[in-house]
Amino acid sequence: MTLRVEAEPDGGRAIVHAALGRRAYRSDHLQSLQGAPQTAAALPLYVLSEEALSSEHPVALARRAGWRYPIVGGAEPGLALLSHRDGGHVYAGIIHGVLPRRLLEASAFAEDALGESQEPFAARLLEVPTRLLSCLWLAGPEDHFISLLGGSPPGTAPLKLSDDLRPLLGAIKRARVRRPPEGGPGI
Repeated sequence: MTLRVEAEPDGGRAIVHAALGRRAYRSDHLQSLQGAPQTAAALPLYVLSEEALSSEHPVALARRAGWRYPIVGGAEPGLALLSHRDGGHVYAGIIHGVLPRRLLEASAFAEDALGESQEPFAARLLEVPTRLLSCLWLAGPEDHFISLLGGSPPGTAPLKLSDDLRPLLGAIKRARVRRPPEGGPGI
């Protein structure tokens, strides 16, 4: 599998590194900043609105909303967030837990599944906030998706490659409906 790297925004890595440097004192609480953390290649974040989902080709309506810099080499992986704002880019925080771990697992899974392919793919993150869907999107001549938060609890479903986004959306919606509300079924 050949990966095409999309050019990250000018100065984006410097913004992220400066912000992470200011937070290094919090490494007791931020496991991704423990050890020898480094940022890996930036992944563009694309977002789909609920309205776009009714389109025949919803992925064509995805808009880039920012960048995610995987933080590796720390006690746990993390994602540093860089968002578009006011015509520029701003640091928007760190994500810990299931999502960064699953992203690393999905990357290795994609390499195993598509390693023999001669087609070039661009690695992206795709989110549908209204459906709580986050997936690794391998954009190419034929798009492939790997759900990162599938299952109940999120992130427990086996990783699998899908050529169509719609089944992932349906599985996420069904899993959210089946899960009882926190605190029990209610009265």
